[in-house]
Amino acid sequence: MHGKQGQLCSATSRRSAPVAARLHDGLSDEESLRLWARLTLIPMNRIGKRDVLLAAIDKARKG
Repeated sequence: MHGKQGQLCSATSRRSAPVAARLHDGLSDEESLRLWARLTLIPMNRIGKRDVLLAAIDKARKG
């Protein structure tokens, strides 16, 4: 993997890393980032609770 694509995959857990790597097969860096954005927004829309979403965003930003 290359560019931001590799950085994104390295942020996944060990167990999900092979699945995440397959998600990015054949995608450009831009396509890969768009995929991650969609994968993030789908569960956010399903959760729908503002406080839960803000807590998740805060945790993600802190690493």
